[in-house]
Amino acid sequence: MNQLSLLFAVLLSLSACGGGSSGAGAAANAGQPVAAQPASQPPSVERPIRPAALDPTLPAADAEHYAINPSPAVAPKERLVVVLPGTGGIPANLREFTRAGPPRGYHVVGIAYPNSVTVAEYCASSRDADCTGNTRREIITGADTSQVVAVNRANSIIGRLTRLLTHLSTTYPTEGWGRFLTNGEVDWALVTVTGHSQGSGHAAYMAKLYNLDRVVMFSGPADYGNGVPAAWLSQPSVTPASRQYGFTHLGDELVPYALVRSNWGLLGLNALGEPTSVDGANPPYGNSRQLTTNATPDPSNNPAVATYLRHLATAIDGVTPHNTQGVPIYTPAWQYLAFP
Repeated sequence: MNQLSLLFAVLLSLSACGGGSSGAGAAANAGQPVAAQPASQPPSVERPIRPAALDPTLPAADAEHYAINPSPAVAPKERLVVVLPGTGGIPANLREFTRAGPPRGYHVVGIAYPNSVTVAEYCASSRDADCTGNTRREIITGADTSQVVAVNRANSIIGRLTRLLTHLSTTYPTEGWGRFLTNGEVDWALVTVTGHSQGSGHAAYMAKLYNLDRVVMFSGPADYGNGVPAAWLSQPSVTPASRQYGFTHLGDELVPYALVRSNWGLLGLNALGEPTSVDGANPPYGNSRQLTTNATPDPSNNPAVATYLRHLATAIDGVTPHNTQGVPIYTPAWQYLAFP
């Protein structure tokens, strides 16, 4: 079993065990709202929603999307944060991260999408010089741009996101979901796209296509092949580099720091300052667009998870380190990156 396949098994294991204290367990009860934390404020509502319940053409076995409305105790930011999990991951694996937004006035959705295979594995035997970029474009948009995947509009990230927002705005009209749609399409200027691992590459690629409010990349992107960086990394972005951010662990076991730093540089982040450690520091971290950590992840009794603790720790439940009060130590960094 290669490293990428093993990571897929790791994330399936996290999904099965709930990812720790804030894992996927509640998401198994599709449609059952769960009060979001912190309990000291009037609750937001967490809603796991099956993609196939919104579109019967999608696989019934797909994991739930996840949606959380802003806390009624604060003024809404009128900003939507989209969360894209990594290979084999599900939105419920990132609930601690997603819960950092609603108390600050943000709408948050986690999108389940076709992510059972890594982009690198799809492109391993391809002769397409921009295979990773074309593959990401098809997974994101549903356009027929790749020879190695077959994803239509309904099954794409954008198709799934649009259908979810349409459902939420129709079903919960007082919660403000409709403001993120204009004539039935996503209003990208109001959207932050975040992603972990494979999801970080999709987030970065979406910055090439749309003028997003901002982009946040956790533990990636890792696109590289045939001895050279992926071609799409150097292509112009519609979203300026000043609104793109990255966060990675210096000891990442799957995506080495040197590779992430190189790819962030190709995306234009180096021109905006040097990487800054969040360890023992407070926001705004010198307004850096490149954040790092070397903190020890929370331990895991699962040997497979233990193989990739540092890769997962930047955003994944059950691995992200906590303080003595049980609060994720990266909460200030998450707020700086995605929920300012």
